[in-house]
Amino acid sequence: MTHHKKHSDTLKLGGGFAVGVIVLALIGGVVYFNMHTEGVIGSPVGITTDWNAPALNVTDVLKRAFPETDVGGRGSVSIEEQVDITGDGIPEAFVALGTGGASVEYLSLLRMDNGTPVVSKVKDIDGIVGPLQLLQGAAVLHSSDIGTVPKEDIVYQRELSYSPEDGSISSCAVQAYRWDSAETLFVYDPDASLSLQAQRCMQ
Repeated sequence: MTHHKKHSDTLKLGGGFAVGVIVLALIGGVVYFNMHTEGVIGSPVGITTDWNAPALNVTDVLKRAFPETDVGGRGSVSIEEQVDITGDGIPEAFVALGTGGASVEYLSLLRMDNGTPVVSKVKDIDGIVGPLQLLQGAAVLHSSDIGTVPKEDIVYQRELSYSPEDGSISSCAVQAYRWDSAETLFVYDPDASLSLQAQRCMQ
């Protein structure tokens, strides 16, 4: 977890991973884990919406939310997945920021607020609020992936480390964030984190 003093700063969720380690050369391409077919990034959800419509200005929305990030600087800004996590009947969109390399990418979650696209905010374990940013991808000894549990209004990040000796999983952690409609942001949920860790780290 990257902590900043100002509430407006970006929160890059995914506690134990240093970016310098994440961007090690990936052997065999990017690895994505199909942990949970209900809303995992990369799995079909069956929900469509025109998040690619030019009128939504998704790239500009991201640039305003992440002013210190080179949005689209190393790749395309693209809609990766759509799923209704907040329960309002309108699918949110996981969007690649176009800042990663060949093996990893940062994603944010956009939602509609009275017809206007906005970047979802998150309150982390320390109560710090900032725009939601998650890591997806893998390197030789580490990987990160993203999942959702729409029925419980949850988005989560799973992080794994692997043994250099035999490639077995040496550690696994899950950080879960539940939508709070009163605060209109995702809030770190310790109970959901432990529950999902018990489930997802066995897969």
